[in-house]
Amino acid sequence: MELLLLGRVVQGAAGGLLAGLAGVLAAPHVALLWMIVLGTIAPFALSIASLQHLPATIVGVAAMAEPPLAALAAFLWLDETLAAAQLAGGAVVLAGIGLAQTARLPSR
Repeated sequence: MELLLLGRVVQGAAGGLLAGLAGVLAAPHVALLWMIVLGTIAPFALSIASLQHLPATIVGVAAMAEPPLAALAAFLWLDETLAAAQLAGGAVVLAGIGLAQTARLPSR
């Protein structure tokens, strides 16, 4: 069984990011490996590596903001639809990030 890999990736002004890969066929295990490496291992390694250069609070905020921002990117670039519950959940996450960043301990 073959899987159309990256069939409709990102549509933009120049015909889409990675548009040259639109017709590439790959076996399912190749697509699965692609998702494992680029969807899990690489982001985790980059998060750990970023801790050497950034404070943990900044890295944590970036990690928490990733899902709603990824949903927004999918909505804008891939024409994905978002249900009301998904929009509300993203708003709650972003509001929580904002509250956490603006909360300060009282000075003594």
